[in-house]
Amino acid sequence: MTVAPVVAVTLGVTVLGERPGAGAVAGLLLILAGSWLSTDGRLPPGLGERVSRLTRRPRQPEPRRSPLEPASG
Repeated sequence: MTVAPVVAVTLGVTVLGERPGAGAVAGLLLILAGSWLSTDGRLPPGLGERVSRLTRRPRQPEPRRSPLEPASG
C-alpha cells in the first residue's frame, strides 16, 4: 500500500503550516481505501494476527463453585 498521500499531508501540515479540512481528510481516507482494495484487500502477513490479538476480548474467568454445590454436567 502506498504511503505517499500520508507523507504529503504530514509534510504539508508540519512544514507549510497547512490546516487540512474535512475534504482533505476524506480524500486521504478514500485514497488509502482504494490502495488497499487494489491490493486484494488483504492485510500484510503477520499484521492480521496482531490486529486480532489487539481486538480480542480477554477471557472471563469462570465463577468459583461452592464445594457444597453439585458439579454440573
